[in-house]
Amino acid sequence: MKYVDTHDIKFFEALKMILYRLSRADEDPAKGLTAKDPNSGVTVDSHVSYGSHGSDSRYISCSKTLEGINEFASHSRTFPKRIVRLKINENHPEIKSIIDLTDSYELHRHVFTQQGINFARKFDEVLVEGRIRAECITLI
Repeated sequence: MKYVDTHDIKFFEALKMILYRLSRADEDPAKGLTAKDPNSGVTVDSHVSYGSHGSDSRYISCSKTLEGINEFASHSRTFPKRIVRLKINENHPEIKSIIDLTDSYELHRHVFTQQGINFARKFDEVLVEGRIRAECITLI
């Protein structure tokens, strides 16, 4: 039997991040989530500035807050409007990176257009690169 220190469990729990996403019509949260093109060379700036109107991207757009995702959903043409809660851990092997654009340093490091900066702020945007497993997803 492996000994697990409760301190380690609390540390692991603290690494988990709660995000929200407006699920696309062609996504099945029960199968997990992946980006439209995991091998895309699209930059964070292009992804945030042009979204689904630009090229397919390797990023999964999420929001750090319910307010942000509800604001995004109010402007979206996606139907039905299904919002999911994501409980992810950046140390999971299928997650390549998490870019938290609510952090001013990260925002200005990755996004250069005023349109992109405005969108990222308005929707409390966080990008996930990699695959989000089905067990991390809850329909709300």
